[in-house]
Amino acid sequence: MKLRFREKVKEESFDNLRKMVEHIYQNADHKKINQSQLIIGGLIFLTFLIAILFLWQFNYNSIYYLFTIVFLGIISVPLILVIGHESIHGNFSNGKRINKIGQGVFYFLGTSPYFWKLRHLNAHHHYTNIKKWDLDIEQSELIRLNNNQKWRKIHSFQAYYMPILFTMYTLNWFFLRDFKDIKKNKFGNKYIKSHAFSNILWLFASKCWHLSFLIFIPVLLGQSMSMAILGFFVFHFSASLTTTLVLVSTHIGEDHELVDIDTQTNLPYSWIEHQIRTSGSFNIKSRFVLHFFGGFNHHLAHHLFPNVPYVLYPKITQLIEEYCVQNNLPFVCYPNLFVCIRSHFKRLVIYSKNNN
Repeated sequence: MKLRFREKVKEESFDNLRKMVEHIYQNADHKKINQSQLIIGGLIFLTFLIAILFLWQFNYNSIYYLFTIVFLGIISVPLILVIGHESIHGNFSNGKRINKIGQGVFYFLGTSPYFWKLRHLNAHHHYTNIKKWDLDIEQSELIRLNNNQKWRKIHSFQAYYMPILFTMYTLNWFFLRDFKDIKKNKFGNKYIKSHAFSNILWLFASKCWHLSFLIFIPVLLGQSMSMAILGFFVFHFSASLTTTLVLVSTHIGEDHELVDIDTQTNLPYSWIEHQIRTSGSFNIKSRFVLHFFGGFNHHLAHHLFPNVPYVLYPKITQLIEEYCVQNNLPFVCYPNLFVCIRSHFKRLVIYSKNNN
């Protein structure tokens, strides 16, 4: 089955928006942008490496050890978003070789840039918030996010148990999701007959390295096995919580639309309108949030113009808001991350009830 977006009726107005964005991009100081992103990414990567070295030194103090583990889990999120995610889109640097190297940060998290790229570019960006097509928002039967989903009694409590599941996001990624992707052939609009053995080998190598720097090396340096294993899970709890709070804030708040399809092939909106209705932003005035989350706080700008460096998003977001107002389209933007998270939990409460 192939999904088809509705043809854009007001194409001319979006063409004008696109031209304005191109003007901003073409007149930007690309050398300065490249240098600033390399500096920010370099500082994040250096901080991540220093945290690992501190982790290996704190074998004598459990409190310092676990504190470092928590920090390591949190800092892994900007590591992935600022360097890895931007490199996948070719935006981290002006040089293709540097972008290729930047994609390697995924190996620190025990996953593969190859599989992440397939999921993110071909499934999530093209079929955002479409059930069974957007692999980045795959959900279990434990969570209900719209009325099209069958209500189960357990959904009555989803606002209470979902925070626990949030802490397991990267654990599921590490132990289950990647291995399912090895067997998967279809990623959104792309079909892969078989994955090259080298890509599978690199995936396994990344998991070995991830287990090594979090468990095996600390044990060799004198840490107890029980504390090292506890640290591994604490790392993933903190990384998962930070990651999921960003994801739910950009796509699964109470104002974001989710599309549930069965045999339907024609989608209700054009691709442009679909992105506007399914993606949101938050904290768009904060420079710190911009650089910490690699522009994810300007998420609608990223979905409409994914090949533009995130440092230009503040200017672009203003134009997008004007476009939405002029075309009577929703512009989902929350003032801060707390309001985003609250919005997601409101959605959980709304769809926890059986309305049939």
